[in-house]
Amino acid sequence: MYSARNLTLVYGAMRKLAKSNKYQTLYNQYKETGIRIFENQANLNDYQITFIQYLAFYNNLYTDVYMDEVSDIVFEDEIYEDSYIYYKQKTGKKKRRERDKQLKAPSRKPVTKKATTSSTHIVFSRPKLKPRSK
Repeated sequence: MYSARNLTLVYGAMRKLAKSNKYQTLYNQYKETGIRIFENQANLNDYQITFIQYLAFYNNLYTDVYMDEVSDIVFEDEIYEDSYIYYKQKTGKKKRRERDKQLKAPSRKPVTKKATTSSTHIVFSRPKLKPRSK
C-alpha cells in the first residue's frame, strides 16, 4: 500500500501542519466551540485521528512554553518535542503517585480503652479491707 518512506513523509507533513499557528487556532476553537476541523464528524479515518493527536500534542507543548515550564528550544527538533512530552508524562505519573500517597487517609487503628480512674475516685474510695486471718 504505502512504503515506509511515504508514511514518514505523510506523518512529517501532519506534524508540520499541526504545529502551525493556523491549525493550532482551529484546534483551540474546536475545543471551545466545537467548530469542525473535518467535513465528517464521525467515522474519522486513521489519518484524521493521528492529525488530531498531533494537534493536541503541539497544543500541550505550546501551553508549557507559554507557562515557562519549558524553553521554546524544544521546537528546534522533533526529538526534543517527543522527549519533552515523554519526560512530562513520566514525571506527571510520579507526581500523581506522590500526591495520592499524601491524600490517602491514614488507616484507622482500633482504639483500646484503658481503665481510667478519676482522681475523685481515688480520694473518696475506701481502702480495701484485708481478709481476716483465722
